[in-house]
Amino acid sequence: MGNYFHRGCHGVETFSLLLALKVRFPDKVTLLRGMGEDFHMSQLYGFQSECERKYGNISVWKLFAEVFNFLPLCAIVDESVIFP
Repeated sequence: MGNYFHRGCHGVETFSLLLALKVRFPDKVTLLRGMGEDFHMSQLYGFQSECERKYGNISVWKLFAEVFNFLPLCAIVDESVIFP
């Protein structure tokens, strides 16, 4: 049970909310791709298994992984480069 909480259990809901906020407020929300938003890292850190546990297969994870590929790697804020 401890591993379940260690690996996270609300990644799907969290990222879905962030995407919804981006759609609702496109000029006010910027999403950046972090280290965990990578095909292999999302497997390693349990996002794939979370999707499989919640949906019974990995098709939702594959769609999220595809979305991750479209996120920018950094942003410029007040003339400073921001890396997640």
